[in-house]
Amino acid sequence: MSYVDKVTYLQNSYGFDIEGQAVDDNGNILDLTEFTTLKFRMRKSGEATKVDAAATKVDAVNGKWKYTVASGDFDTVGTYEAQLFCQKTGKEVTVKGLTIVIAEQIPAKV
Repeated sequence: MSYVDKVTYLQNSYGFDIEGQAVDDNGNILDLTEFTTLKFRMRKSGEATKVDAAATKVDAVNGKWKYTVASGDFDTVGTYEAQLFCQKTGKEVTVKGLTIVIAEQIPAKV
């Protein structure tokens, strides 16, 4: 799903893009051209989905996509699984492979 397998961000960060490349289990690039829905999904293992929001095609033929992190997405410290959900008529594909760690932000000195 991504250029890397694991990333770390600070708690309460938002407004930047997470970029990735959709690939299948054999490492082949997934052409996103015909997919009408792309969603970025994130959750802690075994828990309810925390983020389920639209992702954007960047270079569809080469499987490249991005998700702009929204306020509140990274408000809770922990380790999360992220997936890209792709849908078109008659086909749904979930691309797995990114671990996101939300690290506690160090408070300013008072």
